[in-house]
Amino acid sequence: MKIALDIMGGDRAPGEILKGALFASEHIEKIVLVGPKKFLNEELKGKFEVVDSSDFIPMDASPMDVLRRKDSSMHIGLKLLREGKVDAFVSAGATGPLFLGSTTIVGRVKNIERPSLAIPIPSLKGFTILIDGGANLRIRPKHYLEFAIMGIAYARILGKEDPKVGLLNIGEEETKGNEEIREAYKLLKEKLKDKFVGNVEGRDINAGTVDVVVTDGFSGNVALKTMEGMAKLISDIIKESI
Repeated sequence: MKIALDIMGGDRAPGEILKGALFASEHIEKIVLVGPKKFLNEELKGKFEVVDSSDFIPMDASPMDVLRRKDSSMHIGLKLLREGKVDAFVSAGATGPLFLGSTTIVGRVKNIERPSLAIPIPSLKGFTILIDGGANLRIRPKHYLEFAIMGIAYARILGKEDPKVGLLNIGEEETKGNEEIREAYKLLKEKLKDKFVGNVEGRDINAGTVDVVVTDGFSGNVALKTMEGMAKLISDIIKESI
């Protein structure tokens, strides 16, 4: 497998990204660094295949920038993936440009209308896939089904043999939530059969009650950021008590 890496994606790029590339190279045979060669020393140039770029997408860029700035590392990396020159493209860059670029330059999987962000969240049973983590703020019931299908596939790739799906809601009862959520519940129950457990609450994400938690991007991102904040709070409390 050949993986392209955007060395300019992320708040701490390129330094931390290059450290990650060196670490990953111990486990992945072929990594292609995409970005300005001026940031690479001779050791890195000798160790990795490099695709030079004269530009990059900053973290505060608008989504359309990835289409306008064709010489950026993100645009070039996505183009490499589209052309089949690499098997995957990894970037920690701005979500908006990366999402639009992935959809427009690479394209969508057949029958998937809304690509999404699938995030493995640590849980008492290993991990839970949270999908969508922030890409689609407003969705229709059929999109919940799309997310569930993608989440199941991702969970299997990560080692879950028979992934179970839950719909994030304000309660476990089938009647909970707004009309959109209730319609999504019916659709998931009809199409997924026994793979759909039912409604789950925010606390179930880390508990590992299900393997895949399906939600809209707004709710998913709020849940994600809340967990990040709580993790930092606990870490700070422990540090202060030592």
